[in-house]
Amino acid sequence: MKHKLLLGLTLAVAIITVTVTRQFSKIAVADTTGNLLPIADGTNRQWTTNDNASSTTPHYTYVDESLCNGTTDFVYTNNTNTRDSYLLNLSSIPDGSYISSISITPCASVNTATTSTAPSSTIVVFYKYNGNSEIQSFPYSLTNSNNTPNLLPASSFNSLALPKSTTTSLEIGARYVNGTLGARLGQIITNITFSATSTTSTTPTSTIHTVTTTLANSITQTSAILWGAANPNGFTSTGWFRYSVTPSTCNDNFGIRAPLSGGTALGSGNTQVIYNTSIFGLSPNTTYYYCAIANNNNGTGFGTLKWFTTASSTPLLPPTVTTTPAVTTTQTASTLTGSAKPNGFATTGWFRYATSPGPGACNDSFGSRAPASGSISLGSGNSFIPFSYRVVGLNPGTVYYYCAIANSSQGTSFGLLRTFRTLPSLFSK
Repeated sequence: MKHKLLLGLTLAVAIITVTVTRQFSKIAVADTTGNLLPIADGTNRQWTTNDNASSTTPHYTYVDESLCNGTTDFVYTNNTNTRDSYLLNLSSIPDGSYISSISITPCASVNTATTSTAPSSTIVVFYKYNGNSEIQSFPYSLTNSNNTPNLLPASSFNSLALPKSTTTSLEIGARYVNGTLGARLGQIITNITFSATSTTSTTPTSTIHTVTTTLANSITQTSAILWGAANPNGFTSTGWFRYSVTPSTCNDNFGIRAPLSGGTALGSGNTQVIYNTSIFGLSPNTTYYYCAIANNNNGTGFGTLKWFTTASSTPLLPPTVTTTPAVTTTQTASTLTGSAKPNGFATTGWFRYATSPGPGACNDSFGSRAPASGSISLGSGNSFIPFSYRVVGLNPGTVYYYCAIANSSQGTSFGLLRTFRTLPSLFSK
């Protein structure tokens, strides 16, 4: 009887131990999707496909490459503050799970190759959960001088608790923020971490349920206005900001407080209140990170981190260039002409030409260069200087696209694409 009792207790303990262990695993163990590539276009289609496809052609097929080869397909833009977004297939994430982390890896570059030693374009990647506002990464500075997309470091969005259901949608994408050389995207990969149970409490720790950091404006070389919004939810609340040149999770310890003490009275209503504060003494041409914060007697709420870049103290002044009509066109030759204003810096010029329009806008990679090497000196004055170059070996009766290009220490400028047609062959019917 004693042995049977001990055996029963042992089995009971074993059963309890197994049960507890399995329950613990359900809570603690997370899983990942592996690499997810886009499966459809999202709500934003503001970039252009590399082959200038029709407006109905899906964009996602240009960024769903298995490798970051940078040359086959890509989307591009030269217009700041434009974005492209793509939908992901979430079928590998069980309904009822919680997404705890989203990692996005872009394959990107500047859109326009340059001879500048300090090329500059900036993008961010982002995600949109269930159609909500985009959550942006820290900025990527595209510093490669060629325009072949290459793999960039991943941006990770952690400490999430996003429920997954049959109706959940997740968009990822890229936004071109600023710069002079545009941006290209050749591939975008997403990895998602999820678990069966939320590892982050979904119970608000503050009755300020929503604090939103919005875009800064009135940005100069040394000042800016920071903006935010918060819902007091019935409790007397105050709002302020934090900013720094070093990115961090938004909290009330990083960087500099603005204002240094106190804040903006947000009242005690139940709707969002917009507030702002001006900051001064900033450094020119510097990126600052900031976030909105709000507080009442029940706790403190924090907005997401955003960023802006102050104006340059010495703005770059690249040459101004215009493509003018080709002249003296024969069956096999034509003289390309252009005009450029050096704007006070030593400037050189050249042309590009081809039988197709390439990316649809002038850049220094499509077609053939004229001259093939070297360039035409245009001086360093402040008036327009005409320049030309005769190209030979052309095909009779053919339409050619061409543009003028000018470069100085301040950067490279591109004229508009123009066309000319060579004379037909004497023996053509």
